[in-house]
Amino acid sequence: MNQVNDNKLKKQLSIGLLLATYVAVLAYLSNYIA
Repeated sequence: MNQVNDNKLKKQLSIGLLLATYVAVLAYLSNYIA
């Protein structure tokens, strides 16, 4: 039971990290283009 929660937390963290990286790249590209 505890391991399932741990896996779910890791999944949410990885998704959040992916989103943060995506947003950072978008912001960098928009600043670079403009």
